[in-house]
Amino acid sequence: MDNQIKELELLIKALIVEHESMSKLMDRKREALRSGDGKLLTSYAQSESQQLNRIAEFEKNRLSLVAKITLKINPKAPEPMRLAELANALDEPSRGRLLVLRQQLLERMTAVKQQATVARQASETILQHMNGLVATVSSFCTGVATYNNTGNRPKAALKVSTFSAIA
Repeated sequence: MDNQIKELELLIKALIVEHESMSKLMDRKREALRSGDGKLLTSYAQSESQQLNRIAEFEKNRLSLVAKITLKINPKAPEPMRLAELANALDEPSRGRLLVLRQQLLERMTAVKQQATVARQASETILQHMNGLVATVSSFCTGVATYNNTGNRPKAALKVSTFSAIA
């Protein structure tokens, strides 16, 4: 079981590194959003997808290993232990190392979640702005610049026909 505990520690360390990489990627993505660089955003979205796949693979391996260790600790366990439970079931120094690694991973995961929320909110704001621009251009092109009784633009104002925007 000692080898499995060491393998689990290595997996958690790898997850920490992957989450740190994801955090750096999210920082670069936020900067690309600020600058409005579509090519960079596309590149970062692809990198983010690859990063998520790597994290998912490590996580799958971690869950499998935790399940195996759980069965060694308690052969009648109905489900795998959570990482904190597993760590507390071990003797020192493994307990301490796993609890520290668990806390470090949790901090990295929380930071990435917060960064993803900021990026999502920024993307939503940009989308709302773009929708407003499209509605304004549509109203100009269709000649319909009014609102209906619900406070929305009429559907005719939201339909964009082909027009020449060459100046």
